[in-house]
Amino acid sequence: MIPAQLSAAFASLAPELKALQNRVDAILEKLAEDHGGYYVSRVKAVGSLFEKLMLGRVQRLSEIDDLVGGTIVFPRVLGEADQVSMKEALLQRFEIIETRTARTRRPTEFIYDDLHHLIRLKDDNLLIEKELAKWVIELQIKSALQHGWTQATHDAVYKAKDESWRASRVAAATKAMIETADFALSRPGDFMPVAYDREYKPIDERRALVAALEGWWQGDIPSDRRRVGLFVADMIGLAQVSVEEFRELLSTTRATELAQLKSITVQQAVTILLLETRREQLLMNVRRKHRFVVVTSEMRDIAPACTEVPEDLLVVIDA
Repeated sequence: MIPAQLSAAFASLAPELKALQNRVDAILEKLAEDHGGYYVSRVKAVGSLFEKLMLGRVQRLSEIDDLVGGTIVFPRVLGEADQVSMKEALLQRFEIIETRTARTRRPTEFIYDDLHHLIRLKDDNLLIEKELAKWVIELQIKSALQHGWTQATHDAVYKAKDESWRASRVAAATKAMIETADFALSRPGDFMPVAYDREYKPIDERRALVAALEGWWQGDIPSDRRRVGLFVADMIGLAQVSVEEFRELLSTTRATELAQLKSITVQQAVTILLLETRREQLLMNVRRKHRFVVVTSEMRDIAPACTEVPEDLLVVIDA
């Protein structure tokens, strides 16, 4: 049960808190996207507000620093350089009142201890609703694993109907595993040094293919080299061309001509090269494996061989 006085006070604040949430969301959603993450937010529920007030640690509602709270979730834990970059981006639109993290240093203790910033909108020319600058917002910065752990343990531990040693133990143990996993995913070279690397033919061949492309292609190659390697390995597999044979194809005069074109991507150029030199084998295996080939208008203009791909084997690009 929520006291009527508190319910009334919260109801009077609700429109302003919603306006604050909307204003903050517009800024932080863009900031998160620009840095490779995503953003979620909430206004504190009146029940949680009552529980917090009952602790007696604040005198006024306006002193509560998480009435509006947001979280930016990144694929991995931010390194020091990325944390600095994020802080600089925040400071363009917010004051950072306090930063909270690493509240425990005990190596045997694993608690909810993720990076928090307490922030406030800057009262500048960009802020039309000046009254919103008085509120403090809690911004949490988490990895995807940290965010998942928080969501998974929230009801079972933090908001549990009955406190349990076992539930607390599981929460701490899984928090420790999350920390280890985050470290491994953020710094795989430290977690598993190069001395532990192994030969593995599929990966080694894809790396060799990407290296061959980098020595041949004159334009940009996508930064996701793994995906490029998977594409080329798949295509030469369909065309029944070995890695060495593909290297030889890249050294031909026609390949050199294609490498200098600016109107197509490296993937399109590889497709053209294989259609021109291994069309019959490529299309036979495409059909046999129920696959399809992308052929664009630019590719048809460059290579007549692209016009000879049967309609039923083409990816339909038009909506």
